[in-house]
Amino acid sequence: NYKYISDAKHIYTIHNIAYQGNFAAPMLESCLDLPHYLYDNGALRFNDGISFMKAGIVYADKVTTVSETYAKEILTPKYGEHLDGVLRLREYDLSGIVNGIDMEDYNPATDQAIIQNYDQTKIKEKIRNKTNLQEQLGLRVAPDVCLIGMVGRLTWQKGINLVIEKMSDIMGLDIQLVILGTGESHYEYDLRQSEEAYKRRMIYYGGYSEGIARKIYAGADYFLMPSQFEPCGISQLIAMRYGTVPIVRETGGLKETVEAYNEFEGTGTGFSFKYFDAQDMYHVIRMAVSVYYLIPDHYQMLQRNGMALDNSWDLSAKKYAALYNDQS
Repeated sequence: NYKYISDAKHIYTIHNIAYQGNFAAPMLESCLDLPHYLYDNGALRFNDGISFMKAGIVYADKVTTVSETYAKEILTPKYGEHLDGVLRLREYDLSGIVNGIDMEDYNPATDQAIIQNYDQTKIKEKIRNKTNLQEQLGLRVAPDVCLIGMVGRLTWQKGINLVIEKMSDIMGLDIQLVILGTGESHYEYDLRQSEEAYKRRMIYYGGYSEGIARKIYAGADYFLMPSQFEPCGISQLIAMRYGTVPIVRETGGLKETVEAYNEFEGTGTGFSFKYFDAQDMYHVIRMAVSVYYLIPDHYQMLQRNGMALDNSWDLSAKKYAALYNDQS
């Protein structure tokens, strides 16, 4: 009945291997009307149940994910979520294509959500977005103070635990901190406590607001992403588009899309740290803050380099098209 589908080539794309579509084995027959031998032969069997993700990996002609670095990471037990063995069997059919962003939608020159539009040639006008963000959120209005922003889910994967662990040290620096997001309740509680402890210097905006997120992208000086793992990540691409310098952990798409600052050559688009460790993160934040205050020409270079990048979907789309055309 489905021969026209079975004869077609299939490409399966993994975004986040932690979300696998795992169900009890009886579902195979009772809900999907598929033969039990698909469980018996191991093609779908996973932890005494069935896994749709495993099925995709096993039966697809090609498997892709959202960055070359993440494609390598998920071949290892550390990142493979117990599917690394299956993926290693398909290693030569696995590839990574990094995501892009809508460069017209995320454009500081035309974004209607921010108070002051700007581009690479008028990057100094970005500062009005900082003071507007400070005013709106109740921070002390101080255009010269280094402002660090963070937007995302409050989960261990996103590294919010590292930020909370080193909060007193981070706030010991001459900075302001804005965190927008929602997630696990104990992290939300800790951030509210921090907001109370560092009034007018640290703000936790619970929930999500697209308007506030865009104001953070445009108003912050640095954008923090200390992820434990990150298949690709979009926020760092948006931040660079807006001239907000990313501070990231070297994992997945973050490693691939953010070039680490080289103080000797004066190159890079952001700052990065290797290990998922609070002290390593703090060390790099402290370095970034020092560059902001002490080597402003290097900081501005990082801004310009990030804004000059083409992180549109064009290149990604061409790579996907080439992959699909190769299967025809």
